[in-house]
Amino acid sequence: MNNDWTSSVSPLRFWICLTFSIPSALCSILILIHFYHERKNLSIHHHLTILLTIISFVQVTTQIPVSMAYYRRGEVIPAISAFCTWWAWRDSSLNGVSRFTMAWGSIERHLLVFNITLMNTKVKRFVFHILPTVIISIYPLLFYFIAIVLNPCEKRWDYREVSSIVLKTKENSFYSRSYVEHHVTLLIILFYFHTM
Repeated sequence: MNNDWTSSVSPLRFWICLTFSIPSALCSILILIHFYHERKNLSIHHHLTILLTIISFVQVTTQIPVSMAYYRRGEVIPAISAFCTWWAWRDSSLNGVSRFTMAWGSIERHLLVFNITLMNTKVKRFVFHILPTVIISIYPLLFYFIAIVLNPCEKRWDYREVSSIVLKTKENSFYSRSYVEHHVTLLIILFYFHTM
């Protein structure tokens, strides 16, 4: 990528991120406050919305400021492998939890609409709601921790590019397979259950 173009667009990206991240964080806080005040009236339908709101808030308050710092300075600071590893893990895992939550929310909504009795008992509620929610929350965190942090491959980072958060390894088949599993499959699930 042309560095002149990148350096001229980076201030614009910084201001766009700043302009939208503040209202986004405030909206997330207001939504969570609303859910807290209405906690006695909450039903099983609200759990995934609350989870997505929490994930969005964490992303806006941790992921966006790091990107903004890069856009402002033009390089990743601190320019150390541990920071880029943490950045890659955090971005990938939070995005993964968001995607899995949306996909499961689509499936669960379909189940709740067409199988009204599916959540009648505590056991069914545990099996069809709580257990999948816990799994979709933990699986991406563990998967990307193993794939990025514990990966024995040599990690090469370019600290002058925001793409330093992308792990560059000699063996890309694992990442190609995980891309199909974690991106394409979830998009198909979202499309299928939203059009049914």
